Amino acid sequence: MNFAPHILIIDDNPIAIRLLSTYLQELNYTCLSASHGKQAFDLLSNYAFSLIVCDLHMPVMSGYDFITEFRKHHEYDLIPIIVISSDDKEGNIIKILNSGADDFISKPIREQVFVSKIKALLQKNEIQKQNIQNSAVKVLDVSNMHILYCTGEDSGFADTLFSQSSCSYTVLYTAKDLFDSLYSLQLSIICVDETATWVFQRYQRFMNALDASVPVFIVVSQGVEFPMVDAHVGVIYKHFAPSYIMQQLTFVASLLQRNKIQHVNSLKKALLRSSFLFERVKEFECGEFSVSILHENYNDIPGGDFYEVFELQNRYTLICMGDIMGKSWGAWMYVPIYLAYIRSTIKFITARNISKLLQSPNKLLHMLNQYCAKDLQLSEVYTTLTFVVLDNQSNTVVISSAGAISPLLYTQQGISDVAIHGTVLGVDVAALYEQKEIECNSGTVLLLYSDGYSEAIEVQSGKIVGNQKMKEIFAKTVQQNSRVTTLDFETNYMNMCDIQKFNDDRSLLVISRK
Repeated sequence: MNFAPHILIIDDNPIAIRLLSTYLQELNYTCLSASHGKQAFDLLSNYAFSLIVCDLHMPVMSGYDFITEFRKHHEYDLIPIIVISSDDKEGNIIKILNSGADDFISKPIREQVFVSKIKALLQKNEIQKQNIQNSAVKVLDVSNMHILYCTGEDSGFADTLFSQSSCSYTVLYTAKDLFDSLYSLQLSIICVDETATWVFQRYQRFMNALDASVPVFIVVSQGVEFPMVDAHVGVIYKHFAPSYIMQQLTFVASLLQRNKIQHVNSLKKALLRSSFLFERVKEFECGEFSVSILHENYNDIPGGDFYEVFELQNRYTLICMGDIMGKSWGAWMYVPIYLAYIRSTIKFITARNISKLLQSPNKLLHMLNQYCAKDLQLSEVYTTLTFVVLDNQSNTVVISSAGAISPLLYTQQGISDVAIHGTVLGVDVAALYEQKEIECNSGTVLLLYSDGYSEAIEVQSGKIVGNQKMKEIFAKTVQQNSRVTTLDFETNYMNMCDIQKFNDDRSLLVISRK
């Protein structure tokens, strides 16, 4: 049998109570009222309420005091509170929500808005109750979960929170430890304590490095305003019972994991019909140049790495390598858009036979950046990109880069970095890009690589491979081979690095002058 929800209205204005009761009774809800907070607690001891509507300014016990005291009682954790007030300044609303309220409605009250929010909260609450029941049955095994707890002080809250759970957890106190853990551990949840100001200070970098499938929760006390507000960030209040908090955390983590698996499987199916798949190994000749490209997807799932090759005017070959900032399959969604821009830019240039532009990849990057910076679909997406132009008549290579790792150049004088300055695409519409021209004699070898190689974690040391070791691997490769290919480099990389598994796509480009 289904029973109509009981709703408690707390307001010292009888006219307001009568009006709100009329709205709710039309929905067949049962309404009871109290003129202040203390009277409301008397009713709570005798009735089971599904929702509370509360005014702020009342005698005996104000709305603020009531909510603060109410949230200390864990038996009421699942009862939502809607606050009604004429004080609708942003700071006041934030204070209200941080005190423990679930929503806010400004006066004068509009019936449709009021009714819609009531229905939404009741529905959300019912789903939440059902989820907790389901999670108690389905999410019993949390032994494979690993939770990071970031804090600025050793308050013992993390130990209390996880003490009755079989999941593993790590308490962190520094940014370095956090970023090391993001790349080295398989994480289920990240909790950020209100005292962890070092996380807030590095918020943007933290979110860019984070896998989208890992939920983040801010852990705060009642009435504390927290600076890290994002659509992907939830809130945990410390006054909730630890068992209730863990139920919510485990349910969210398991739900996200199931969703990730479903999305990845759907993406894999779509890829079978996609024209944007890249060859794992691509090798070809361009005049006196030998070109070798290697592209490996992360965990067999396409990510943000991409490449493209254009032959232009029977003289030039343009090679582009890019990496969309973001994790694996989510970033891949933007790859077709970038490639469409690159292809259209190249077609525009070649159609007009603008030979000077073909020799100026920095100008190509400038044009492409303007497209990307103005495109709303790409407004929150940033990409590193390198353009390499081979001239098979002059045997020169011209390189321009937008935030990519510096290429490595081997000549008779040894190995050196080709430092090329340029901002990642989409940040600054007016950005200008540098380019470097390299005279390639016989035996010259140029290596470009993505961060999937340099930022891989070595098992024994727990440290990233780093650019210096990439130089050592490159040096060994050119010493062993008269004609260097990406597979030669890959072999030496695996022999010289202690990598159990990769955490990102990886791409290589080797250009050799015969």
